[in-house]
Amino acid sequence: MEKQIIKRKLNLFIFISVMFVSALVMLFEGYLKTSLRNKPFMIFGGLIIFFDFYIVLCQMSTKRLISLIPVAGVAGYITQIIGTKCNIWVYTNHGKTFYIAIFMFISVAIAMYGLTTKISLLIQSISRVNNKLFNIVWIGCLFVFLIITSQKFKSEIDASFWVYYSFLCAFALYSSLKLNLSTLMGITISAWLIGFASEYFGSQAGIWLFEKNNNFPPAFLVGGSWPLEFTLHYCLSAMIAKEEY
Repeated sequence: MEKQIIKRKLNLFIFISVMFVSALVMLFEGYLKTSLRNKPFMIFGGLIIFFDFYIVLCQMSTKRLISLIPVAGVAGYITQIIGTKCNIWVYTNHGKTFYIAIFMFISVAIAMYGLTTKISLLIQSISRVNNKLFNIVWIGCLFVFLIITSQKFKSEIDASFWVYYSFLCAFALYSSLKLNLSTLMGITISAWLIGFASEYFGSQAGIWLFEKNNNFPPAFLVGGSWPLEFTLHYCLSAMIAKEEY
């Protein structure tokens, strides 16, 4: 019991520290005022942070939290580099910088981790069928969907786009061999739900803009990129923390 209390306190300290730095970065980059002016974005962000508090206090191990933070932050930042380089979206502050994306991805990755476990348990209660071949086919379908729906931006995307997403697909294919079907579906559904909400509310708040898509999240980003990227967050953090998928 004492160890559990210590773990909760440590998790809470780590998460609050990350959120504090996140607020400073938002202020430094000029996005804090933009965020505060948009009520839907603030409500969504508040719900994510509230859910994160629950996850880090009641569900996530310290090792997993410490592993997930850098994985989600670095991968999320790379995604922003690729997306802005290919002019798929743009950030709106004076310098067009997006360091805040590191912390936004950490926050939503924790939320998606928690939602994945809930969805996985729900699916297991309905069916315990596991099929590794289906897992592989599912990841392949996500990547094919990404390829098809990203053609709208084919004149903008370059080799870095395909190298990055091919890597995410390859890692997801490898990880799918170790994932239960229920967990894989939980990862995908969580990424779709939170990914769409994050992209939509962030763009409507004016933090970033999808200028060539009527300021609406592109299909490839929500349908393909988010589940492939969160598979990396979820599985790589498990590997580092030496926890089961």
